[in-house]
Amino acid sequence: MPHFGKTLSELLEISPISIEEFASRIGCQVPNIYKLKKKESVDIRMMEAVSRALEVNPMIFIDPELLRNEIPDSKPIYKNQALLGKAIMNIGWKEDVRNLKEKLEEKLEEKERLIAEKERLIQLLLNGKGNLNLV
Repeated sequence: MPHFGKTLSELLEISPISIEEFASRIGCQVPNIYKLKKKESVDIRMMEAVSRALEVNPMIFIDPELLRNEIPDSKPIYKNQALLGKAIMNIGWKEDVRNLKEKLEEKLEEKERLIAEKERLIQLLLNGKGNLNLV
């Protein structure tokens, strides 16, 4: 599993919320956030709390490539603050999301193709048509 603290640091760097706000959301003090950034791994409850506080998919901590694919290198072009709650509008990420979706669909199709191949092989072996001569 990837280094939790490194992924957390990257997320906090691009997050619109402050370290203080983040600490408050997960119910701890700011010094503990710096300790979290150094941890290689955490338990599932902490991962869930961090994910909820940052409003990200917890899978980012398991596969950080999602972070690189979902979020472009540049900061959002436009931010807007709401009177009640958080409102951020990001312009310019639509193409990145579309590319990510296409890549995931391609991976899914490949997995489905492999499953179909394996099921076909199993059927051949079960029907006795798959005589293997391993000499």
